[in-house]
Amino acid sequence: MDKSHNGAKAAGKTETRGLAHYQAEWESIHNNMVRQIKEIKEKEALEAELAKQPLHQPRK
Repeated sequence: MDKSHNGAKAAGKTETRGLAHYQAEWESIHNNMVRQIKEIKEKEALEAELAKQPLHQPRK
């Protein structure tokens, strides 16, 4: 029986699992980055809108 063939199969499964984990980590990082960018843009838009409004309305 050729043990090197079985060892290659096991190593392939480990590498595949490692790759899947690596890809999942990067997907999570990507999703978090997209969420943070969206939140920053929303915050900046709100701040820009508030900056357009006068702080105090003049009394008559």
